[in-house]
Amino acid sequence: MISKEILIGQIGKSAVIGTAIVFFTNIICHGIGVLIAKKSGLSDLATIITVVLGIAAIADVVVAFILKRKFLAPLFIPNNNLHEDELAQTIMKTTLVISALCALPPVYGLAAVLLGATTEIMVAFSVVSLGGFLILRLRSGDFDRLNEI
Repeated sequence: MISKEILIGQIGKSAVIGTAIVFFTNIICHGIGVLIAKKSGLSDLATIITVVLGIAAIADVVVAFILKRKFLAPLFIPNNNLHEDELAQTIMKTTLVISALCALPPVYGLAAVLLGATTEIMVAFSVVSLGGFLILRLRSGDFDRLNEI
């Protein structure tokens, strides 16, 4: 059985890395977007592409949710002799996948800015990114069932 302190320590280590990935991707993409943003509006084709990129950004967060469930599922198999190393690897792998998928929306926002979108649209992509990571990040409550097995 893995103690709550070890679990929280592993989540804390991975959370720092995941947060850094998402935060710095957002900052870098937004900074570049501000530098290259134009004041003119989008063409019809660029508007359609921006909407498609927005749908892809939301889809990335949904895929991250599904993958989080899939990666954590093997931990809750009854009679699973879970070692601390396996738990640490699963936590890190899950956090990296969640953060990578949540770091994609600002890249899509930057692409929209390159097509002529304003920085307000870039902010919307950042909200999807940061909000998605905030909702999906690992918490100790995700592992409450470990002690029941």
